[in-house]
Amino acid sequence: MQEESAEDNEIIKMDSADEYTVIQMSDGSLHAWGKNDRGQMGTGAGIGIDMVECENVPTIVDLKDEDYEPRLAKGFAVGQNTMMVQDVDN
Repeated sequence: MQEESAEDNEIIKMDSADEYTVIQMSDGSLHAWGKNDRGQMGTGAGIGIDMVECENVPTIVDLKDEDYEPRLAKGFAVGQNTMMVQDVDN
């Protein structure tokens, strides 16, 4: 994937489900905000408390492989309580 400067990084996809929204940037990063009571956004939270588990600003989705190396997304799909991410290498 070609490196981009922060100024060149654009939103290439946006989707929402239930009470959260996810955007994919042209650099392959995902950012999510909204209700995260079941960990559906992939930001590392989600203990089941409605108002506590909300992200009010876009928060990066922490994508890592089995060796805990950072990964980028080729695509994603959202559902009511889950999100599916297509890995850039697949």
